[in-house]
Amino acid sequence: MKTSISVTLLALGAAVAAYPAGTGLSRRNCVPGALVCNGKGMFALCDLDYETTWMHVAEGTNCVCDGADCTIAEVTDTASHQAPGPSAPSSTLSTTKPDPPQKTVPSVPEMKPVAKPESKAEIKPETKPEIKPEIKPEIKPETKPETKPETTPKPVLFRPNRPQPQPSPPSSSPTPSSTTSSSIAPGSTGSDSAGPDSGSDSGSGSGSGSAPGSAPGKAYIKTFSGTGDHSQGWPSKSEWVDFESMWSNNLEDTIRKSCASFQQENNSEQESAAVKKAIQSVSKSSGIDSRFILAVLMQESGGCVRAPTTNYGVTNPGLMQSHNGDNSCFNVKPCPEEKILGMVKDGALGTSSGDGLQQLLAKAGHDDSKFYKAARMYNSGSIASTGILQDGIATHCYASDIANRLLGWSAGLGTCNYK
Repeated sequence: MKTSISVTLLALGAAVAAYPAGTGLSRRNCVPGALVCNGKGMFALCDLDYETTWMHVAEGTNCVCDGADCTIAEVTDTASHQAPGPSAPSSTLSTTKPDPPQKTVPSVPEMKPVAKPESKAEIKPETKPEIKPEIKPEIKPETKPETKPETTPKPVLFRPNRPQPQPSPPSSSPTPSSTTSSSIAPGSTGSDSAGPDSGSDSGSGSGSGSAPGSAPGKAYIKTFSGTGDHSQGWPSKSEWVDFESMWSNNLEDTIRKSCASFQQENNSEQESAAVKKAIQSVSKSSGIDSRFILAVLMQESGGCVRAPTTNYGVTNPGLMQSHNGDNSCFNVKPCPEEKILGMVKDGALGTSSGDGLQQLLAKAGHDDSKFYKAARMYNSGSIASTGILQDGIATHCYASDIANRLLGWSAGLGTCNYK
């Protein structure tokens, strides 16, 4: 007759007390508190650490398992006759159970100590010291020193000058005069002027024969391209507006307001009259067409007697922004008449340091294209090797702007554009 479970557990307790513990082993899938067998002669209880301490069973008992359930049974005569079956599973358990402890002993203790200490020690100390010290020293010192030096040359005048290559946007034709002519206000027709142009061998003041002061100011007419030849659409002298109309329109549209763009006091009527007188005087003595002198003067300073001096490697002062000239009225009020005459002479006749319009016209040829070529050389120092006036350095639109001024442009912004 089989014993009950309570008798079995009592026998198990007696066995635990009577026999010494074996070596502690861990067993795969060992449930804490469960009884496990190692053959018929040894048993163990799984503790909370999933480890087993094997012990020998008491005399007269065997450790037997039925599937995953194990127990200690008393050996009786009836058990040996009636249960040939249980002996078979016990023998199989004794052969199959030793395998799991061998597999789990190396695997379980290796996983726990390897994973935890490695992740914490490697990640945190490497990321923090690298990010913070690199960002702060690079951003702040680089941005501040770059912005300040760029702003200093911008307030200085309106175009790049002749000897140095400069960007084309500020140099585009009427930056001086377009800023002043963008706000057009009615004004007098220049009754304070010193009379009609006396003319010269180069045909000054002839224009198209219209009466002085009769032609209204015009907007920018067109962009001229090429070498300056009439065959390419550049205007001949016979198409130029007469000097009186050219002067009156520029006086009203630009000259009276031009100094404001330089943060200077605008010309007085006496100062503007002295500018006109100086142009006519230098035209008569040099043979340079007075309209050409006026066109270049308007391109360079807008007719402001207090135009600032620019320096892009060469000093360019005054009304004509001459080559290292000695005459200027920047921050001077009023501007003396002799200074105004000196500024016009420096630009038209040249200085000891560089050519003026007179020398450049002599180098440029004999037909009407010489005016546009000389104007381009006055701006950049030379003409590009292609012979195309918009090519090369400095102000690409310079010659086209001069042609438009000679045709009567005095109002509105310049629209020269080379694509």
